[in-house]
Formats: sequence, C-alpha cells, structure tokens
Amino acid sequence: MYPFKGEPIDLSKMANSVIEDYVTPYSENKKPPPPSEDDDDIEAKREALAILATLGTSKELIGVDLSLGDVERLSVKDVVKYFLRYQSVLGKRVTDDLTDTIIDSGVKATSYVLPITNVDETAKDLKKNDLVN
Repeated sequence: MYPFKGEPIDLSKMANSVIEDYVTPYSENKKPPPPSEDDDDIEAKREALAILATLGTSKELIGVDLSLGDVERLSVKDVVKYFLRYQSVLGKRVTDDLTDTIIDSGVKATSYVLPITNVDETAKDLKKNDLVN
C-alpha cells in the first residue's frame, strides 16, 4: 500500500526536518571571521584603493585622503573597511544615475501620449519627489 517498506511517511515532520537542515537560527553571537592576510582578494581591494589614491579621488569617495604609501601601510581590516565604503558610495552613484535615466526616459515616453508642456521641468520635479526617487 505504501511505496516504501515500513511505517507511513509523515510529510510534516519530513518538511520540518529538511527546513531545519538548511535554515539555521539567527544568532547575534555569530560574527564573520576577520579577514586574513593570505586572502587573495585583499590585494585586489588594495589595488583598487591605490587607483583611487593615484587619481586623487579617495577623499571624495571614501572620506579619507590617502596616498600610495598610505594604501601600502593599511592593515587588512582598514583595507576591507575602506573598500566596502568605496563600493557603497559607487553603488549609490550608479543607482542614482540609473534612476535619473529611467525617470527621464519615462517622462519622455509619457510626453508622446499625454500633453506635457515642459518635459525637463516635469522630470526634475519627479526626481525631487521622495516617493518616485
């Protein structure tokens, strides 16, 4: 009668068991391990920071004025901290530019259907709106 020999299968217990195998409860005591010196990715991050220092944009992007010598002397922890800050700022800039492009394109496309007298002013007004932007 059952496809397997033995007792019938209780699917609710089986589903809970499977979920518990894959989902671990959140624990505030668990912290990610600190970055190690032998991490190959650290050198790539250090190189990205060196490029920022060379271009002179480190103050603008990460909030700290770094020289090439400063980048070489940074600890692993500082390299990770500044690189994550750089990624956040760069990501925000890309997202803002993408949002502005979508708003401009949407207003331009809408102006073909609806009578919008000033397309640029409408786009600028939408970019100021917190619900849209």
